[in-house]
Amino acid sequence: MLILHQTRNTVFFHSASPSVVDCLGEFHINLLGLSNNHTGDLGQAGVYAMMKEMDARGLCYAGIGRDVNQAASPSYLTTDNGRISLVSFAR
Repeated sequence: MLILHQTRNTVFFHSASPSVVDCLGEFHINLLGLSNNHTGDLGQAGVYAMMKEMDARGLCYAGIGRDVNQAASPSYLTTDNGRISLVSFAR
């Protein structure tokens, strides 16, 4: 786990171990928009690692992918009450 705290006007970076993702299930969160201004902080390998951890836990996510087409595609979550689609993007 990497956690770097520095004073204001300098680098401020946070990262956590994949086990933190397990907490989402405890809160019954299973649909996630993952695009934001920090998505690429750990580079392409970080995005792929995030996708791997989400997939391993069966979480539905949108906004990241192996290419722009995958990142821009909706994700779908099927529930007892129907199907939900999610599109996530950040500028």
